[in-house]
Amino acid sequence: MIVRPDFYDRFLCKAGACTNTCCKTWEIDIDDETAFYYEQVAGALGDRIRAAMAFNEDGAYFGLNEAGFCPLFRKDGLCDIICGLGEEALCDICALHPRFFLDVQEHEFWGVGLCCEAAAELLTERQAPLMFLSEDPDGTWTIEELIETLGLPAEPVRFQPKRPDMAFWQRLKKTEAVDADWPGELAELMEVPLDLKLPEGPYYDRIMAYFLYRQLERVEEIPLVELKNLAQDMTALVAMMDALQGRSIRHICRVSEQIEYSTVNVDLLLSRI
Repeated sequence: MIVRPDFYDRFLCKAGACTNTCCKTWEIDIDDETAFYYEQVAGALGDRIRAAMAFNEDGAYFGLNEAGFCPLFRKDGLCDIICGLGEEALCDICALHPRFFLDVQEHEFWGVGLCCEAAAELLTERQAPLMFLSEDPDGTWTIEELIETLGLPAEPVRFQPKRPDMAFWQRLKKTEAVDADWPGELAELMEVPLDLKLPEGPYYDRIMAYFLYRQLERVEEIPLVELKNLAQDMTALVAMMDALQGRSIRHICRVSEQIEYSTVNVDLLLSRI
């Protein structure tokens, strides 16, 4: 059975209006079928695409230019490939990102990653509890009810306005930085006074519920309480950033891209490596 968050069907890329484009920071793997297609594209656009392609033992990919962007990312925030050939010409990873699909018991969990500001905006635009939907007429659940469908005891999933403990900070320092700015951002967070009052409420409850939702694929191997603690600590990072700088969608994206998008980093924070 497919499960998805209540905002999933309304997700739409912001394209040129996005202030945190996914066409930067990460190299983009190109599936073999699309790489073959790109080799056949005629004209000046085909030449630009092929000039942007690089190859290693795993196949083709788009590297980053000197500014840290995909070489096909335009100054107006749009994609050269989409503008010239249409969305159907995208490689698999660009066509799917930031969507994710997780196998959890007999369910398939669908979602959109919070590194994407459009996804973060949709998540936080409502104050009501985050709901999860399915094709089942009775399949509308809170995060606690969804957990119960997995045969697990569901204690309330509510953000507690407290800093992570020292063990979490020490593990977080060992994670691989998403970019050169992260170590400085982390050092600033670690120096925040202990008496800093963190914000709380439905906004942060929804963030925590969604951070937990994405990690539920691990529930067969990792106790639920550990996954819940990770979601709490990730949300605490967002709340700390908000307390320091004012509430911003960008803080949700930042925590997501630093932690959720690295399996190694998640494993480290769960003390699995």
